[in-house]
Order: sequence, then C-alpha cells, then structure tokens
Amino acid sequence: MRLPNSLTLTSLILSLFLSAAAGAAPRRVIFLHTNDQHGHFYGKLENGERPRDGYALENLITYIETIRHEAGKDADVVVTYGGDLNTGTPESAFFLAAPDIELWRLAGLNVAVIGNHEFDNPPEIFEKQIAAAGFPWISANLERKTGGRLTQPSHIVTASGIKIGVVGLTTEQTNQIGNPQYTKQYRFAVTVATARAQAKELKPQTDFIVALTHLGLYPKSAVPFGVADDRVLVESVPEINLVLGGHSHTLIDGQVVNGVRIFQAKCFSAHLVRADFEIEPRGKDGKAVFRFVSSQVLDLRRSPSSLAAPVAAKRAEARQVIDGYLKKSAEKFGEIVAEAEEDFHYEREHALTAPITRLVAESQLTESGAEISIVIAGGIRGGFKKGKITLRDVLTVLPFGNTVGIVDIPGAEITALLEKRMLHSADKGGYPIVAGLQLQVDSEAKKLTATIGGKPLDPKRKYKVALNSYIGSGGTGYPDYISQGKFSDLSMTDAMLLTSYLKKKGKIHRNLLR
Repeated sequence: MRLPNSLTLTSLILSLFLSAAAGAAPRRVIFLHTNDQHGHFYGKLENGERPRDGYALENLITYIETIRHEAGKDADVVVTYGGDLNTGTPESAFFLAAPDIELWRLAGLNVAVIGNHEFDNPPEIFEKQIAAAGFPWISANLERKTGGRLTQPSHIVTASGIKIGVVGLTTEQTNQIGNPQYTKQYRFAVTVATARAQAKELKPQTDFIVALTHLGLYPKSAVPFGVADDRVLVESVPEINLVLGGHSHTLIDGQVVNGVRIFQAKCFSAHLVRADFEIEPRGKDGKAVFRFVSSQVLDLRRSPSSLAAPVAAKRAEARQVIDGYLKKSAEKFGEIVAEAEEDFHYEREHALTAPITRLVAESQLTESGAEISIVIAGGIRGGFKKGKITLRDVLTVLPFGNTVGIVDIPGAEITALLEKRMLHSADKGGYPIVAGLQLQVDSEAKKLTATIGGKPLDPKRKYKVALNSYIGSGGTGYPDYISQGKFSDLSMTDAMLLTSYLKKKGKIHRNLLR
C-alpha cells in the first residue's frame, strides 16, 4: 500500500481540523452588568422588613448563580460593575460599604470601574475598600497629581481562551462635582484621549474591547459640564466593541450608537442587564469574532422561582450576610425623631422645587444661628413619607456626612453668587436652595433681587451664611471658603442639624416652610 507523502498528510489533517472547527458550535459569553448601587445592598425595605421576594443583592447573586448554573460548560459569564458603590444608605455608609463589597465578592465580580461617589469619603477610606475588595477596580483616566495611579487602567478577562480587554473610564465631571477636599490629590484626564491610548495598547493583546464606564449617556449637546459621555466615546474611539456604563442613572438595553451597543442598569440595585454574545472561531487575522445574540433586563425586586441546590445555598449565604449587617444597624438607625403630617417628597428630576429641599435649608438656618442658609439640590437624596421619621430616614435624605459652617459674606457677593448659580449655570446639582432670603428672579433680564427681613441686601454688609463643607470647599464651582480660611466649622453634620430641628418640632408640616 502506498502511503501519502508528508505534505499530503499535513494537508489532510489541516482539512479535517478546519472542518471540525467549522462545524463546532460557537462559544457564548454572557455579560452581566449593573451600576450606581449607592449603598442599596438590601434594596427597598418594606416597613423595615425584608422585601417579600428577597433583598436586592440577594436576588442579584441568585440570578448570577442561576445563569452560571444554566450555562454550565457551554458559556462563560463575565460580571461587571459600573461605579458608584458608595453613598446612599445609612447602613452602607456606617459600615463604609463593607456589606456591598462583601456581597460583590460573594457574587464573583470580575471587575469594577471607579465612580465619582467613591470620592465622597477621605482617600484613605476608598484605598482600604480597594485593598479589601478581592476584585479589581480600574480607571484609566484617574491619576495621582504626584504621579502614579490609584488602580490599574484596564483588566483582561479570559473567557474560553478568548481575551476580553476591559478599559475603565471615570467621568471628568468628578473634577467639578466631587468633594474638593477628597479629589484635590487626583487628576481626571480627558476621557477620549485616554481611551484611544488604552485601546491602542489593548488591541494587539485582546479579541474584544469593552469600555466599562462611569460617564453616563445623555441627549446630544446636553452632557453636564460638556465632558465626554458614552456617545462621544464610541463616536471617537472605533476600537471599542461594547459599552457597559453608569453614572446617568438610565436604563439602557443595548442602544446602538455608531454600531456599538451601550448598556446601563439605571441605579439603586433595581436591575441587572444581561447581554449574550457568541464567539465565532478565529479568522485569518487570528482574532475571534463576537456576534451579539440577545439582551435582557432582570428585575432585582424579584427572585428566580426555581433554584438548583448550589444556587439556593449561595442565596442563603447572601441573605445571612445582609441580615447580619441590618441587625447590627437596626438599633442605631431605628430611633424615631419626629412625625411628618404630610409627605415631604423627593424626586431627583424635581429636586429644585421639592418641599424636602426647603425643609433642609430651613433646618440649617435655624439650627446654625445664621442669617442666611444655602444648600444645593444635589446634596439631598431622599424625602419623608407621612408618618414616623427615623434617624435612618434623615440619613437617607442627607447621606454625605458634610459638616456645616458659617461664612461671613458681603451682600454684593451673595447676590452675584446666587445670580451666577441660578441664572447662568446649567448645573442643576449645584442649584442653590436658600432660606432666610426672599428672592425675585427675572430669568429674561438675567437679574436677581434679594431681600432679608423685607429690606434689600446691603451690598457692603457681611451676613452670616450657613453652608456645608462640600459647598464651602468649592464643590460644583462655589468659592473655596475653606482654603481662604473663612469657613467657621460648627463640627456638626447637616444631618445632625436636621435631626435636632425635627426633634424640637416634634411634628412637621409644610406650613413651617417660610
């Protein structure tokens, strides 16, 4: 019998290999993503009790484990987080996000991007959170002003032998909206230029590039502060294949911009986004091809109905962690401080006119002994429902722990400051809500008139103005009174002043507001 020569044999083997590869079912990668948890590891409590269908991160972990179990060996699951783990609930703040971090570690989080609210605490606290996480935090455009980085700029995830490059990007807005006391040692570099450089570096090493962002997605020409959002990013950096985002608190189920799908899971642990991709065999260029298959938004207020034994065990473990933290904090935050005779509601979209914002300004005025009080809309994050008000409710309204101080400011400077912020700034988060002054605003003439006690502000006289330390340090573009040595700190937080005010009133209603 005549044996084939080596060339023929090699060709035959190669042909059989290619045929097998062509006939092989493509592998699947499942991305699971959420963002902007803001301390809501338990979700919404009902009358102080566990929600009927489970806590938020209990349900999140259950979904992740269920999807992993169902995928088996046929797919790889990649779990990502889009920033702002910190700030939003008293329990999370009290434990410095330890519950959130422990639960995400239990969930098997692959990678998280740094959000602007990670800088609501002193830098050493977030650095401890990074060290304790057990999963990588990334941000390519975050740098120390003294040189070096806080974290790695990117992370490579390997799935089915395929390398996925994940670039972290934190909003440049952090320069304006972050607490200047804690952000001053960092630089937030230009998003697009940074992303281009990272994409160029990752391209030869990876098959697929994901932008894990805390930039937000906004209508065109409506991005706060004019910095890059996810839309600008994908229009400017063609190497990016997928965006998993955060920051704007929007629910985005695969919106296509410039041929790239963008996902975001709104906020407060209410949703988990799932995006499935198939990986085709490597082509002639040696790169695997990712093909989008489907996406789904999972409601974390509900739990999967049927659980495999390993999934049920992981769910029980998550519930035990959450119950433990809530039990530790229940006595501290359950104290009743007052009663609301009607709702003092809060909606982020209508924060400027919400009764709760005026109540906060009034409490700061009364309890500080100042003549004028200024708070900003972005510093207020909740409201009071009719009925008993607990300390937990107060700390939900004012979660940032800012102290209040007195600044002596001339009348002319107060008028100019309010005109600038109310008539010439698009930043709603920095919009001033004032107590102690009566204001008449002429939007067409771009002019503001302020009176106090029925009399016009004296341009030369200095008035005692109560501000919190975020505003006092130059937050959202206000003057930096702390660096100027003009901020006399009362060593009491805004939440402490509100609590004191409520206890003295006992019962509150909107007629209290001047």
